[in-house]
Amino acid sequence: MATQATVSALVDGELGHLVPRETLSPPDGFLADERLPRLADEIIAREDEFRHLRYEGAVGVWWKQQGGSTGGRCNMGKCQKTSGLVAHLSGVTFAIWIAADHCGNLLLSRAQLEALLYHELCHAALDENGKPMIVGHEFAGFVQEIERHGLWNDDLTAAGQVFVQASLPLER
Repeated sequence: MATQATVSALVDGELGHLVPRETLSPPDGFLADERLPRLADEIIAREDEFRHLRYEGAVGVWWKQQGGSTGGRCNMGKCQKTSGLVAHLSGVTFAIWIAADHCGNLLLSRAQLEALLYHELCHAALDENGKPMIVGHEFAGFVQEIERHGLWNDDLTAAGQVFVQASLPLER
């Protein structure tokens, strides 16, 4: 299990959610905090698309002290299928980490944190034989590409239709 650490929290008063801000430096960089897995459990219980994750030990969720970046973009979180020793020691099939530093710096609202957890849970799936697998993103693209060429492929067309219909406002 992840190293326990004392956390002080950045509190979004209106929504009452907590994001670790300053911590003791755990040797592995991960922070165990029961509130984050509880939020993931609420999402799994509420959203029917995650019914395959409704068993003990399906998903473990931890704060990662520093999310880092790739290609100049913040790594906000990651879902990984566990195996071998990691699966044995963690007791979970899928391990999700959420970047405490980026969530705190961006002052994510509870709705945004929930959307981030939802996104990571979308990666956790079972194949046709019931074996755990990680699902990749359904679309990839650049704003500049869409501005110049429009919704030029099936993935972008499907995503574009959803973007028109729904949005998650940036609540601060």
